[in-house]
Amino acid sequence: MGSRIMHYAIATIINNNYQLGNDFLIGSIVPDSNKNSNTPKELTHFMKKRPDGEHDMFPEKFLEEYQDNLDPFKQGYYLHLISDDIWLKTIFKDYILEHNHYDKSTALQLLYADYHYFNQVLIKKYQLSQLTIGNFTTSGVKEIADEDVPEIINDLNADFQDYSDKKSPGLLSLDCIDEYINECVEQFEKMQHS
Repeated sequence: MGSRIMHYAIATIINNNYQLGNDFLIGSIVPDSNKNSNTPKELTHFMKKRPDGEHDMFPEKFLEEYQDNLDPFKQGYYLHLISDDIWLKTIFKDYILEHNHYDKSTALQLLYADYHYFNQVLIKKYQLSQLTIGNFTTSGVKEIADEDVPEIINDLNADFQDYSDKKSPGLLSLDCIDEYINECVEQFEKMQHS
Protein backbone atom coordinates (compact mmCIF):
# COMPACT_ATOMS: atom_id res chain seq x y z
CA MET A 1 0.00 0.00 0.00
CA GLY A 2 1.12 3.59 -0.26
CA SER A 3 3.86 4.84 2.03
CA ARG A 4 3.20 6.96 5.12
CA ILE A 5 4.54 10.00 3.27
CA MET A 6 2.16 9.35 0.35
CA HIS A 7 -0.79 9.10 2.76
CA TYR A 8 0.36 12.27 4.49
CA ALA A 9 0.74 14.13 1.18
CA ILE A 10 -2.80 13.16 0.15
CA ALA A 11 -4.20 14.27 3.51
CA THR A 12 -2.21 17.52 3.44
CA ILE A 13 -3.65 18.45 0.03
CA ILE A 14 -7.17 17.82 1.29
CA ASN A 15 -6.52 19.60 4.58
CA ASN A 16 -5.24 22.64 2.68
CA ASN A 17 -8.52 22.67 0.71
CA TYR A 18 -10.96 21.97 3.56
CA GLN A 19 -9.13 22.96 6.79
CA LEU A 20 -10.07 19.72 8.55
CA GLY A 21 -7.26 20.12 11.08
CA ASN A 22 -4.55 18.12 12.79
CA ASP A 23 -6.85 15.26 13.85
CA PHE A 24 -7.65 14.69 10.16
CA LEU A 25 -3.93 14.42 9.37
CA ILE A 26 -3.41 12.01 12.27
CA GLY A 27 -6.38 9.92 11.15
CA SER A 28 -4.90 9.65 7.68
CA ILE A 29 -1.88 7.68 8.89
CA VAL A 30 -3.20 5.89 11.98
CA PRO A 31 -4.58 2.75 10.28
CA ASP A 32 -0.94 1.73 9.79
CA SER A 33 -0.46 1.69 13.57
CA ASN A 34 -1.12 -2.05 13.28
CA LYS A 35 2.57 -2.36 12.32
CA ASN A 36 3.50 -1.41 15.90
CA SER A 37 0.88 -3.49 17.70
CA ASN A 38 -0.74 -6.89 17.70
CA THR A 39 -3.82 -5.60 15.90
CA PRO A 40 -4.34 -7.47 12.63
CA LYS A 41 -4.16 -5.39 9.45
CA GLU A 42 -7.41 -6.98 8.31
CA LEU A 43 -9.09 -5.26 11.27
CA THR A 44 -7.45 -1.81 11.03
CA HIS A 45 -7.86 -1.69 7.24
CA PHE A 46 -11.35 -3.20 6.90
CA MET A 47 -10.00 -5.85 4.57
CA LYS A 48 -10.45 -9.54 3.98
CA LYS A 49 -7.88 -12.02 2.76
CA ARG A 50 -8.79 -13.87 -0.43
CA PRO A 51 -7.98 -17.53 -1.07
CA ASP A 52 -5.05 -16.43 -3.29
CA GLY A 53 -3.47 -14.62 -0.31
CA GLU A 54 -4.19 -11.11 -1.60
CA HIS A 55 -6.66 -8.74 0.06
CA ASP A 56 -9.85 -6.92 -0.79
CA MET A 57 -10.70 -3.73 1.05
CA PHE A 58 -14.11 -2.56 2.19
CA PRO A 59 -13.81 1.13 3.15
CA GLU A 60 -17.58 1.43 2.93
CA LYS A 61 -17.79 -0.81 6.03
CA PHE A 62 -15.92 1.89 7.95
CA LEU A 63 -18.46 4.48 6.79
CA GLU A 64 -21.34 2.21 7.78
CA GLU A 65 -19.89 1.76 11.25
CA TYR A 66 -18.95 5.40 11.93
CA GLN A 67 -21.29 7.47 9.73
CA ASP A 68 -23.13 8.92 12.74
CA ASN A 69 -19.94 10.55 14.05
CA LEU A 70 -17.66 11.19 11.07
CA ASP A 71 -15.40 13.75 12.76
CA PRO A 72 -12.15 14.93 11.10
CA PHE A 73 -10.12 12.07 12.61
CA LYS A 74 -12.49 9.48 11.17
CA GLN A 75 -12.56 11.31 7.84
CA GLY A 76 -8.76 11.00 7.77
CA TYR A 77 -9.02 7.33 8.65
CA TYR A 78 -11.51 6.83 5.82
CA LEU A 79 -9.19 8.69 3.44
CA HIS A 80 -6.43 6.22 4.33
CA LEU A 81 -8.74 3.29 3.60
CA ILE A 82 -9.89 4.57 0.21
CA SER A 83 -6.28 5.44 -0.67
CA ASP A 84 -5.16 1.90 0.14
CA ASP A 85 -8.07 0.49 -1.85
CA ILE A 86 -7.06 2.59 -4.86
CA TRP A 87 -3.43 1.49 -4.35
CA LEU A 88 -4.37 -2.19 -4.38
CA LYS A 89 -6.52 -1.81 -7.50
CA THR A 90 -3.97 0.23 -9.45
CA ILE A 91 -0.32 0.41 -8.38
CA PHE A 92 -0.17 -2.95 -6.60
CA LYS A 93 -2.10 -4.71 -9.35
CA ASP A 94 -0.11 -3.17 -12.21
CA TYR A 95 3.38 -3.09 -10.69
CA ILE A 96 3.40 -6.07 -8.32
CA LEU A 97 0.80 -8.65 -9.33
CA GLU A 98 0.93 -8.20 -13.09
CA HIS A 99 4.49 -6.97 -13.58
CA ASN A 100 6.15 -8.84 -16.44
CA HIS A 101 9.79 -8.26 -15.54
CA TYR A 102 9.98 -9.28 -11.87
CA ASP A 103 8.57 -11.96 -9.63
CA LYS A 104 6.36 -10.66 -6.81
CA SER A 105 9.09 -10.81 -4.15
CA THR A 106 11.58 -8.81 -6.26
CA ALA A 107 8.90 -6.30 -7.29
CA LEU A 108 7.98 -5.74 -3.61
CA GLN A 109 11.64 -5.15 -2.70
CA LEU A 110 11.90 -2.56 -5.47
CA LEU A 111 8.64 -0.96 -4.35
CA TYR A 112 9.78 -0.59 -0.74
CA ALA A 113 13.09 0.85 -1.90
CA ASP A 114 11.11 3.34 -3.99
CA TYR A 115 9.26 4.45 -0.88
CA HIS A 116 12.60 5.57 0.55
CA TYR A 117 13.64 7.13 -2.75
CA PHE A 118 10.43 9.16 -3.05
CA ASN A 119 10.08 10.30 0.59
CA GLN A 120 12.21 13.42 0.19
CA VAL A 121 10.82 14.09 -3.30
CA LEU A 122 7.25 14.12 -1.98
CA ILE A 123 8.13 16.05 1.17
CA LYS A 124 9.56 18.84 -1.00
CA LYS A 125 6.92 18.71 -3.74
CA TYR A 126 3.98 18.88 -1.32
CA GLN A 127 5.76 21.09 1.24
CA LEU A 128 5.15 18.64 4.05
CA SER A 129 6.23 19.31 7.61
CA GLN A 130 6.45 16.95 10.54
CA LEU A 131 3.20 16.06 12.25
CA THR A 132 2.56 16.79 15.92
CA ILE A 133 0.07 15.01 18.13
CA GLY A 134 -1.38 18.37 19.21
CA ASN A 135 -4.55 18.08 21.27
CA PHE A 136 -5.38 14.56 20.10
CA THR A 137 -6.85 12.54 22.94
CA THR A 138 -8.97 9.66 21.66
CA SER A 139 -9.90 8.31 18.25
CA GLY A 140 -13.28 6.77 18.88
CA VAL A 141 -12.27 4.01 16.43
CA LYS A 142 -12.38 0.60 18.07
CA GLU A 143 -10.19 -1.02 15.39
CA ILE A 144 -7.07 0.72 16.70
CA ALA A 145 -5.47 1.17 20.10
CA ASP A 146 -5.18 4.87 20.94
CA GLU A 147 -1.87 4.24 22.71
CA ASP A 148 -0.39 3.24 19.32
CA VAL A 149 -1.09 6.69 17.81
CA PRO A 150 2.06 8.49 19.09
CA GLU A 151 4.27 5.71 17.73
CA ILE A 152 2.87 5.90 14.19
CA ILE A 153 3.34 9.68 14.28
CA ASN A 154 6.96 9.12 15.35
CA ASP A 155 7.36 6.67 12.44
CA LEU A 156 6.00 9.26 10.02
CA ASN A 157 8.30 11.96 11.39
CA ALA A 158 11.27 9.59 11.09
CA ASP A 159 10.47 9.39 7.37
CA PHE A 160 11.47 13.05 7.15
CA GLN A 161 15.04 11.96 7.93
CA ASP A 162 14.92 9.13 5.39
CA TYR A 163 17.36 9.85 2.58
CA SER A 164 17.89 7.26 -0.10
CA ASP A 165 21.27 6.88 -1.75
CA LYS A 166 19.58 5.61 -4.90
CA LYS A 167 19.99 7.74 -8.00
CA SER A 168 16.67 6.68 -9.53
CA PRO A 169 13.57 4.69 -8.60
CA GLY A 170 13.47 0.99 -9.33
CA LEU A 171 9.81 0.43 -10.11
CA LEU A 172 7.60 3.52 -9.83
CA SER A 173 7.78 6.97 -11.40
CA LEU A 174 6.86 10.32 -9.93
CA ASP A 175 4.12 10.62 -12.55
CA CYS A 176 2.65 7.32 -11.39
CA ILE A 177 2.67 8.46 -7.75
CA ASP A 178 1.20 11.85 -8.65
CA GLU A 179 -1.63 10.13 -10.56
CA TYR A 180 -2.30 7.95 -7.52
CA ILE A 181 -2.28 10.95 -5.15
CA ASN A 182 -4.62 12.93 -7.43
CA GLU A 183 -7.02 9.98 -7.74
CA CYS A 184 -7.18 9.64 -3.95
CA VAL A 185 -7.88 13.35 -3.51
CA GLU A 186 -10.62 13.21 -6.17
CA GLN A 187 -12.30 10.18 -4.58
CA PHE A 188 -12.31 11.80 -1.15
CA GLU A 189 -13.69 15.05 -2.54
CA LYS A 190 -16.53 13.13 -4.21
CA MET A 191 -17.42 11.72 -0.80
CA GLN A 192 -17.26 15.21 0.73
CA HIS A 193 -19.75 16.52 -1.83
CA SER A 194 -22.19 13.62 -1.71
